[in-house]
Amino acid sequence: DLIGTGKKQVSLATLGVKQVVDYACANVNITWGLRDNLKEELCRQGLWQLFREVEMPLVPVLVAMERNGITLDTNLLRKMSLELGQEMLKLEAEIYNSVGHQFNINSHQQLAKVLFEEFKLPRSRKTKSGYSTEASVLEGLRGLHPIIERVLQYRQLGKLKSTYIDALPALINPKTGRVHTNFIKQARLQGDFPPVSQTYKISL
Repeated sequence: DLIGTGKKQVSLATLGVKQVVDYACANVNITWGLRDNLKEELCRQGLWQLFREVEMPLVPVLVAMERNGITLDTNLLRKMSLELGQEMLKLEAEIYNSVGHQFNINSHQQLAKVLFEEFKLPRSRKTKSGYSTEASVLEGLRGLHPIIERVLQYRQLGKLKSTYIDALPALINPKTGRVHTNFIKQARLQGDFPPVSQTYKISL
């Protein structure tokens, strides 16, 4: 690989012009060489018409969407962040009251100790770090103790707050004032098109 990978990866700007030109020409040549084989395979699977009439016309649309970007109401996001934070504090207090003491709700080990040792709830599968408290496990414990519902709600709000509400403003391009995403439409089987930010790498 011309630029390497991982910690040894370098920028194309550090390479000589001839190296970059040769690499680019080789890429074009290989891609063109695959053209006939790929067309034949698409025709064999009955996908050529879909490729020409849907997939290819979609490319400039996605390019325009990436260039235009998306505006964010940062004032609304800040308000939502505060509201979610308050709701999480309320749930946190309810959880502590149920248990009788404070603990780190985000710690799987501490939560497992509360659920399976203190409350004697049915134990889940055991991992290297102890009994699992992942979402699917907690879903299976619904109705056995009020703390389960509160922990699930706490996690859901925490995920929403940290992953989206608090993170999105940092992705705004300072020059355009918008979030510019990258769409990877060929990497997803579902029909939706969730965008990939310049920071996050999420297949579509």
